[in-house]
Amino acid sequence: MKNKMSNHRVNNSNDTKQLTISVVIPLYNKQEHILGAIRSVLKQTCLPLEVIVVDDGSTDNSAKMVRNEFEDQVVLIEQKNAGVSVARNTGIKTASGKYIAFLDADDCWSVHFLQEIIDLANALPHADLLATSYQYVDGENLYSQPKIRISSQAKKSIAVTRRMNNYFEIAAAGDLPFCASSVAIKKSFFALHGYFPEGESMGEDQWIWSLAALKSHIGYSPRALSFYNRVADNRACEQQPPTQECSFSRRLYVYSTNVTMSKHQQKHAVKYTAAHILDLAGRNVCYGNLLAAKSLLSDCRCLSKPLKYLKVMSLLYVKFFKNWSVYLSDQPKVQSSSHCFKSMRNFLC
Repeated sequence: MKNKMSNHRVNNSNDTKQLTISVVIPLYNKQEHILGAIRSVLKQTCLPLEVIVVDDGSTDNSAKMVRNEFEDQVVLIEQKNAGVSVARNTGIKTASGKYIAFLDADDCWSVHFLQEIIDLANALPHADLLATSYQYVDGENLYSQPKIRISSQAKKSIAVTRRMNNYFEIAAAGDLPFCASSVAIKKSFFALHGYFPEGESMGEDQWIWSLAALKSHIGYSPRALSFYNRVADNRACEQQPPTQECSFSRRLYVYSTNVTMSKHQQKHAVKYTAAHILDLAGRNVCYGNLLAAKSLLSDCRCLSKPLKYLKVMSLLYVKFFKNWSVYLSDQPKVQSSSHCFKSMRNFLC
């Protein structure tokens, strides 16, 4: 259901000659954060054309709070719960702007974020994805820097050209250089290359970033103008981790092996998928899913990142032997040692 609110276009007269940007905020049970997220949009030095909040079937007071607080300043769309990709896609299809800037309901922006996006758009009119760096929010007034590993040469190139030419290399080496709340994408890009994949619980946004790297250009600013909330209580990545490689990574690997691309890009696209698999393996170790972690680590792509592979493998066996010692202490003395060692051998092999 779409609630049409009067005067929802918040762009002021001083900004009418600027590139048009629609802001899309997917919302699901974020009543503690959503008002702050919207306020950070309305405080921008350069206001957007419109703010679209897509409530994805929230069961708390999120939608009601938006309606009461921002009745004449946002478009509120309410739909049955279908997942964040469906919510984002609904917002994209509703939007009127040339660019769509995304903001998760528990994140927020610096007041200069949209101005930086506009500067990037003016400098790189052919780039379909524009992004800035970001900071993690780890608690009240607690911020930390993501481990974005960009070589000195790449930093110099970005400073001069404002383009990120090696997304896969950077993303494979550390944390992603941008997040879902620090990007703006041309609406036409989605019509040409497809929307956020629906029905996927993790990594759906990384498929879009990958398509942009493969099919277009990425404009990038190293300024951290978006704030990614890592303490929100229902982020998908904080729940039980997937036990298999996510769909975006499988698609990218198949794409990299079947479509012509430079050897450099192919090499780092595969490394990017390896980094994803190793990350999942590490998460499963921490969660206690040791068999799932072992299965993930058996993928030969993991060997393309040997140091990370050895680190996760070490964590796996430390956790295994720690659990094994507890297991042995709990077994009755009549349990044969051969049975115990057979179980250990089955895991190790």
